[in-house]
Amino acid sequence: MAWSDIRWKRHRLLIAVLALSACFTIAGIVEQRRAAAGADAQIFFLDVGQGDSALIRSRDGRDLLIDGGPDDAVLEGLADAMPWWDREIETIVVTHLDADHYVGLFGVLRRYRVGEVWWTGVAPTTETARRFAATVEARGIPQRFVKAGDALALGPTEFRVLWPREDARGRIAKATSSNAKGGGTNDLGVVGVFSCGTERALFTADISAHVEAALLDEPAAIRAEILKTPHHGSAYSSSEAFLDAVAPREAVISAGAGNRYGHPAPRVLAALLERGIRVRRTDREGTIRYACVGGRLVAR
Repeated sequence: MAWSDIRWKRHRLLIAVLALSACFTIAGIVEQRRAAAGADAQIFFLDVGQGDSALIRSRDGRDLLIDGGPDDAVLEGLADAMPWWDREIETIVVTHLDADHYVGLFGVLRRYRVGEVWWTGVAPTTETARRFAATVEARGIPQRFVKAGDALALGPTEFRVLWPREDARGRIAKATSSNAKGGGTNDLGVVGVFSCGTERALFTADISAHVEAALLDEPAAIRAEILKTPHHGSAYSSSEAFLDAVAPREAVISAGAGNRYGHPAPRVLAALLERGIRVRRTDREGTIRYACVGGRLVAR
């Protein structure tokens, strides 16, 4: 076979590969636009194993990422939720500096341009947490130290902080030997509500029943159709009074399959089911999606 024939076959193979790649890219764009059609925003509870991460993406392509899970699994979730050409996340909310909520954000900072970081400013107490805070600082990313009342508009939708109620900058979270006692970094985590018309989704980080009780003094503020179940469904959260006040239609539990903590706890599952609340779990479904359509949150 002549060398020219070999080169021509190679060129044809290359053209075929490029054409196939273009077809997959176009199909991906069409699918993403179809999923977003008619939606003011979308929520993706990302499957990051034993950890937490959720992306809220507005109709005009602005992104709010709440936590980043324990490792680079968040990057795969973001790649599925965002168009391949979009390499910017406008806002990241770090609810608290537990490894299963923020360590994955190291990879996010490497791959994406980040417009700002929201967090409470609670003093980091581990070397990894200090390194993360230093990385945000070194990259010159604007930081906002949030408390109740701070809000971010995403077109016709909004994310509003409900907890903590006081400025926590520089505060050192006291050590606690048991989640049952409350306190620690968990109870200084950011709690926020995403509003879509008349319906809402409540994001609860890892708060214990102690913070849940404090939030009960404003029951209208925490009422929501979608509940991100506190602390991966821990036995020390999701009190009956809290579940009754939130009165969700669906509860999302972000946990890893077969995790060593026993999340979600049987008591929590029973309490949700007794109230007729649909339970959705990332360890069984993978990434869980909702769309804000016509002022309602619709499962996708």
